[in-house]
Amino acid sequence: FEVNESIDGKFKFTANHDFSDKHLSEIHLKQESYLELSSALTFEIDTFLILQKRFQDFLTLATDVGVTPEKVFLVNTEKQIECQFWTDLGSTNQNKTNTEVGIQFFKFSEISANYKSILNNWFRKYEQLEPIFILLFDVTYDRKFFTEVSFLKVIQALETFDRYTSPVQVAAKETYDSWLIETLSVIENTEDRDKIKSRLQYGYEPSLTQRLT
Repeated sequence: FEVNESIDGKFKFTANHDFSDKHLSEIHLKQESYLELSSALTFEIDTFLILQKRFQDFLTLATDVGVTPEKVFLVNTEKQIECQFWTDLGSTNQNKTNTEVGIQFFKFSEISANYKSILNNWFRKYEQLEPIFILLFDVTYDRKFFTEVSFLKVIQALETFDRYTSPVQVAAKETYDSWLIETLSVIENTEDRDKIKSRLQYGYEPSLTQRLT
């Protein structure tokens, strides 16, 4: 897949098990994931680390499990015109018999036909959508939040996503701001005016109910 005009990416996933002992009461499945980024140009290592983190977030969004890199390998050709970058995204809970897994947002089989364009879009729009990921990953990486807090973060992420992807307004912002200024000007009590302003300042946007329906 294409990361950008200068960098190409390749993702490899392997899974295998050992049936050599037929008397085993349980089966251990070994899974390994590798990300390779290559370019004919020279880049700062920070550039590759940033791109690796963005792909890591893609896996986290798909699986709803916090993904962290275990190994990093850098390889340069003698002419130093090519750089390859691998990250082994193995399980971080290898000593646990059960790994807590949430809702899988999608499976590879569901995106396999268009995965190249999907990953390209992921890298291209990452910065624009990053505030949404931050809210979601707060819940994914740290499941110690109270249920109410986790719910609030997920709802905020949905609201932010809708705002980015469907910038619909129930009223023109300029018109609404003018009306709000005029309305607040007749309220003499400063405390009351501030309270009303905080409740009405985003009234030109759809309500949460409207966004979810």
